[in-house]
Amino acid sequence: PTPKNASPRLFSKCGLLERLVDVLAAINGERKSLEAEEVAANRRGGANDGQSHPGAVENGAEGAGVGGGGAVEREKARASASLRRCCEYIEKVVDLLLVFSHADEVVKSQMCVLPLLHRLYKTLDSLEMDVLVKVLKSIKQLSTEPTTLDDLQRAGTIKRLVPFLAESSAAAGAEMHNQVLNSMYNLCKINKTRQEQAAVAGIVPHLRRFVSTNSPLKHFALPLLLDMAHASRRTRAELWRHSGLQFYIDLLSQEFWQVTSLDSISVWLVNEPERVEAALLQPDALQRLVDLFARLSGAPFVAALDPFLRVITKSRRMNVALATSGLAPALISRLEEHNLSAEGQLKILKMIKITYEHYPKPKQLIVQHNLAGQLRSLLERERDGELLLVQQMARGLLNALLVNSVL
Repeated sequence: PTPKNASPRLFSKCGLLERLVDVLAAINGERKSLEAEEVAANRRGGANDGQSHPGAVENGAEGAGVGGGGAVEREKARASASLRRCCEYIEKVVDLLLVFSHADEVVKSQMCVLPLLHRLYKTLDSLEMDVLVKVLKSIKQLSTEPTTLDDLQRAGTIKRLVPFLAESSAAAGAEMHNQVLNSMYNLCKINKTRQEQAAVAGIVPHLRRFVSTNSPLKHFALPLLLDMAHASRRTRAELWRHSGLQFYIDLLSQEFWQVTSLDSISVWLVNEPERVEAALLQPDALQRLVDLFARLSGAPFVAALDPFLRVITKSRRMNVALATSGLAPALISRLEEHNLSAEGQLKILKMIKITYEHYPKPKQLIVQHNLAGQLRSLLERERDGELLLVQQMARGLLNALLVNSVL
């Protein structure tokens, strides 16, 4: 039997892909010329209709220049027919490109040859919307193949496609956004260099718009926005320019994204402490962080401990501000949870140790929240030795309190 992709491979190997793109460019240029001719013919027809023959009313004729008017109408008809055929050819060429874009890795790689992509991209701005959407869909299909991503990047795909995310109310515009954003997601989701390229190309305000309008595309926009804090300083500069940090802070109250947002905030703080610290020290941000720690449970809570540790370790001011804003009692109360994993208990103990070391009134912290008693209870519960590291950490912290004569 013939392999499923044998025909696309054969045609692509014979240079059909390059020929199709050349034909698309040529026919699209012809379409623009025919459109101009049609407009000119319509104008001549309008001018002819506006002229009246002196004897037209008396003779009951529709105008003396019957022959001239008929010639104009025939010219308009020819232009319209030629334009219609031209558009049909363009549609067929683009449909073929779409078929090839759904083929296997070999064909997709041949479609991503740089000269071919460059010629294809030159046509994008002049294509009609429905045809443009199909071409963008082809590019999206190419981006689903991991081996094509570097070639797409080198061809300037990100810079070329981001402008198509500009706001549009048309139904075709929404489909265009869908195809482009899917391509951006495939290109950028695990690549910091491409994330920077997208940010510099202006993608951040578009992504924020998809989120703020509750677009179905927000589930592609949000991961991209949250990943960008982990990219370069240039990427974060674009985020900052478009209020990206405040956007992250606002996300702390959204259940599905709150831990990921916290992680992005903590990474940004580590990389640019002064700028981020100033924003996080605002009362609203502090309260959101404390509330998040208090309400999380289960696996999301354990996942949030590393970002919280990062925040209070990197910034002494954040450590103290969070502790005195309600994090300290919430932190110590977590020692009472019997179903917390050993990993979670260890991280809680690390957070308590760091908080205690910087707390402005350590004795008050220990006495008011019965920290020593909580540590003893933890040691009693875990005396069977199953959680040796937890025991060692709890005992070391308790001894530190006693050695420093805090009690």
